[in-house]
Amino acid sequence: MSRDKHMLADGRRSDRFMATLWIGFLLAGAGIFGLLIYKIFTYTEDPKTRGLFTPVQVTRIITPRRGDILDCKGRILATSSFVYDIYLDCKLSPDSVWKPALKPLSDSLSRIFPKRSKAAWEKYLTDGRATGQGGLEIVRKASFTETTRMRSFPLFCLGQFEGGLIVREKEQRFYPYGNLAVRTIGYVRDNSRAGKWNNRLGIEGACDSCLHGVDGQKLMRRSDFGYIPTGNEDYVDAIPGRNVRTTLDIDIQSISDRALRKRVEENELIEKSCVIVMDCRSGAIRAMVNLGRDKKGNISERDNYAVKNAEAPGSVFKGAVMMALLEEGYVTSLEQKVPTYGGKWEYNGVVYDDTKHVGPGRYPSGYIKIREAFEMSANNPFRQLLCDERTFGNNPERFVQKVKQFGLFDSLCFDLPGIAKPFILDPSMKKMTFKGSWDRGTLPGLAIGYGMELSPLNLVTFYNAIATRGVMYKPY
Repeated sequence: MSRDKHMLADGRRSDRFMATLWIGFLLAGAGIFGLLIYKIFTYTEDPKTRGLFTPVQVTRIITPRRGDILDCKGRILATSSFVYDIYLDCKLSPDSVWKPALKPLSDSLSRIFPKRSKAAWEKYLTDGRATGQGGLEIVRKASFTETTRMRSFPLFCLGQFEGGLIVREKEQRFYPYGNLAVRTIGYVRDNSRAGKWNNRLGIEGACDSCLHGVDGQKLMRRSDFGYIPTGNEDYVDAIPGRNVRTTLDIDIQSISDRALRKRVEENELIEKSCVIVMDCRSGAIRAMVNLGRDKKGNISERDNYAVKNAEAPGSVFKGAVMMALLEEGYVTSLEQKVPTYGGKWEYNGVVYDDTKHVGPGRYPSGYIKIREAFEMSANNPFRQLLCDERTFGNNPERFVQKVKQFGLFDSLCFDLPGIAKPFILDPSMKKMTFKGSWDRGTLPGLAIGYGMELSPLNLVTFYNAIATRGVMYKPY
């Protein structure tokens, strides 16, 4: 009987324990369920935690192939090609791969790049591995052919992730005709849109929107092997740039360059010079040569003087003076004569000596024909004609207005940026400015092309109008 009571008591204790255990499980489950519900409605994710489980994605810009620049006959003046910078991750390969490949790799590199011997290449690579360089420079701007050959070299043939070969492709501009028209063709620092210092000059800069093309895009994600594409649906193809055909003729450019270079080499005093060849019937620029001399005396295309430089034209302006005199009727014939005064002429208390300019013994005594004065570029006959009270001496404003009517001082709308703005003094400028002021010597100076600023392009446009019997073509 006592044994049955004990068994009954043990059974009751066991039932209470199990009931308590189940109640505990139910309460724990309810607590966990309640916590989940709470987290669902109140949870705010941690950005750092999310970043650990989310692949990093970036949008890469695909730079299009830049268009070519052609001359008027379709010959390439500027084109683009890909070059490759080659590097080696010296610490990637194990010794079992590195040591057997070192000598044959050095031998192969010495054959294609003999700037270093086989022993020098071996030492260079060994030092790079000893210092743990992850991007040892092998060569810059390698061609496609050279890069293809290097991919078959020992160690390099294993690729980037086993052999450590790093190949970086970039676009480079090439000029098949060397430095011919290099300042007119111009350049851009690179074909990307990035960077505020990406200078754009010449035809390259003026036509950059056409030559550049349209950028493409591709979405990349970070992986254990670097950034890889996420998929074709996120890829936008780049549209290559269009070609630009110019008015330049490379044959005429070459002839003009040689002729001007010869004259500059003969005279060491020449610092800047240019040649412009214009098609009389259209205004098309067939050649534009700009040669300058640096401090060491080297001659090269340093700047676009034909467009950017506005300076006193000097005796070249005498053609405009003659046209003004002819149109106003002050000169009726080029055979008309003016006194020479022995090459010395006085005006407003100033004596102008022309004998040094023309040369001793060249001035005829008595009178000289206007045609002869023009041919020998004598200064005083033009000073006399312009300053005579019967011409423009009492009305210099009329002369300034007249030469402006010729279009000489119009701002040209030219295709290349940075064209210089023309300038001429007029009698209203009594106060001194940084470009001068009107005084008693200004009118005699205007007669021989001083007191003004004109670019060579303005001058050639004016003289082309004379050649076409009064039709002025816009240069392009």
